[in-house]
Amino acid sequence: MRDAVAELVRDGDTVVIEGFTHLICFAAGHEIIRQRRRDLTLCRLTPDLVYDQMIAAGCARKLVFSWAGNPGAGPLYAVRRAVEEGVPAPLELEEYSHFGMVARFTAGAAMLPFMPLRSFRGSDLPKVNPRIQTVKSPYDGEEIAVVPPLHPDTVIVHVQRADQEGNAQIWGLLGVQKEAAFAARRVIVVAEEIVAESVIRADPNRTVIPGFIVDAVVHEPFGCHPSYAQGHYDRDNDFYVGWRDIGKERASLEAWLDEWVYGVADRAELVEGKALEVLPRLQGPFDLVYIDALKKEYRRYLDLSLPHLRVGGLVVVDNLLWKGHIADPPAEEDENARAISAFNTYFMIHPQLVSLILPLGDGVGLATKTRPLVTEMGGPF
Repeated sequence: MRDAVAELVRDGDTVVIEGFTHLICFAAGHEIIRQRRRDLTLCRLTPDLVYDQMIAAGCARKLVFSWAGNPGAGPLYAVRRAVEEGVPAPLELEEYSHFGMVARFTAGAAMLPFMPLRSFRGSDLPKVNPRIQTVKSPYDGEEIAVVPPLHPDTVIVHVQRADQEGNAQIWGLLGVQKEAAFAARRVIVVAEEIVAESVIRADPNRTVIPGFIVDAVVHEPFGCHPSYAQGHYDRDNDFYVGWRDIGKERASLEAWLDEWVYGVADRAELVEGKALEVLPRLQGPFDLVYIDALKKEYRRYLDLSLPHLRVGGLVVVDNLLWKGHIADPPAEEDENARAISAFNTYFMIHPQLVSLILPLGDGVGLATKTRPLVTEMGGPF
């Protein structure tokens, strides 16, 4: 991610981080913050928390959007401060309806000079946005609203899986990822999993973005959090609700950025470091533990999670075959392969678990916690 942002996101660019509630790449937004990009024009149908954070960090000079808020939880306070107070920098607004933004991306993707639409009839948006114009139809003389094409400098799209060429697949809730990518000058695909080309070819209907328009492919598991990636992890609703209090005051938001964005090198450090710090503080007992994180940290995740799992609870661990790889494994054993091999042994002989590994896809481990464990010295396992 660091290399992709350094090469493909530049000061003054128009940047789109796409995803409609689903597959919003917060990891990319945080890397842009860490690299201290400035004077960006940020475009999204729903700016959401990711742009609130980027605006709070001083990355943006303009926001092109169709709705701004913390979905279901309140306003975006950093956006409000930038518009009303010029803090940390003045922010220009250019507002459309949702379909108005879709039309701009569609016109950009199709290389059209404008896109007509009727949804601005009766709206006050044309009064405050001079880019929404009207033209007379050459067929029946009707006056109809039009919007200009949008050609972002860089579009960042998070997907469930992609191959090394950038052929990217999405399932679940779709936004305008395809239109935005085809309208862009540069495209970064960020994937939960990097798979073999044969996997993409075997299920072509899921392919939303073809590799020939992609400039960089980034493997970034858990890169959407607190947004979600269907089939990988759910939306962190508690974070969205909690952001209302974090973002309300400039000092608390900047403290959050210092700890969770500037304070880590990248998303991987956040996952294996900061996230691991949270596990001991969880209040159980829980019925289910699901582990799908960095391979070398599987044992630590299991050890920290088990105390919070009730006896009789279920443990599910993903990616236990393929020598630690979703795609075809490398010819030589690497760090992932060694970590998975060691973890599989640990998982199968763990004294608190009755375990098995199912050869489904890339391997699924299932286990039931049979008892709490105390060592011979009387301490916890």
